[in-house]
Amino acid sequence: MKRCHLFLYRRLVLVTALFFALSMSVAQSAIASDDQEFVYALHLDDLVLSQSIVVLEQNRELYVPLGEVAALLSLAIRYDGEGKASGYILDESRTFTLDAMAGTLRIQGKSSVFDRNITITQKEDVFVAASALSVWLPINITYDKGLQIITLRLHSRFIVTRQAEQHP
Repeated sequence: MKRCHLFLYRRLVLVTALFFALSMSVAQSAIASDDQEFVYALHLDDLVLSQSIVVLEQNRELYVPLGEVAALLSLAIRYDGEGKASGYILDESRTFTLDAMAGTLRIQGKSSVFDRNITITQKEDVFVAASALSVWLPINITYDKGLQIITLRLHSRFIVTRQAEQHP
């Protein structure tokens, strides 16, 4: 009888240990998963630019599609495919050239190198970490994951420059 109880006890411990190990493995794979796709609304201050823009999340960072955001802001920056985007911001003297695969950026004639992990290249667009895009473009980007809203605010220097150009 004691042998039977010992056998059942060992089985129970083994099954419990296997269940625990399996549940930990599933939890870790969910945490360490690659890009997760979400749909957010995109606002420029209080103006709704889009009710549904696809964004990616990776390592708790939100990645937004450069080409789509530029188009919604009427910026002349286009995604050329294979991780490349080019054009200009406001006028042709403010050029913008991105090569996500090479990790290079050229804005207004000034070249820089960046960590390629801040971009995710896909067929339809290049997704850029919101924190990096806030530096590259004249916008501040904030987002609310609960409400799934991205809010863009123009940099004050951008507004002043725009007003000066419109009223010489």
